[in-house]
Amino acid sequence: MSNTKQTPALANYAAKEVTPVIAAYAAWLEEQTGYKVDPLSVYLSSALRGTFQKSEGNQARIATRAAELEAEVKAKAARRLAAAEAAYAKATAPKPEPKAKAVPTETPVRATAAKPATRKATPAKTTTAQAAQA
Repeated sequence: MSNTKQTPALANYAAKEVTPVIAAYAAWLEEQTGYKVDPLSVYLSSALRGTFQKSEGNQARIATRAAELEAEVKAKAARRLAAAEAAYAKATAPKPEPKAKAVPTETPVRATAAKPATRKATPAKTTTAQAAQA
């Protein structure tokens, strides 16, 4: 019987034994996180991370995200420019002249009340010359 099922290119990693360092790392992860981890999964993720980073699918994802970020930066810059232009237009726009107030032909006379004296009057000092005449 022939095997028609295709095996993944990196399937040989799954058949390998977990190294003592990976086993210790898996135990450390369990201690630190409280999550039960599979040592083989830890081994595969450690061994194949670089391969994943270089893969065509991941590179396409990175390029797509970079294009999205660039578009967001350009859109933000366009919004800032539009806001700055609007502020400039508002600041440099000619201001309307104030409306002239209507001046009545006859101005009413205001009654002024007499102000009460704020100081007490003090008797004037007499000089020796005034005293001699009295």
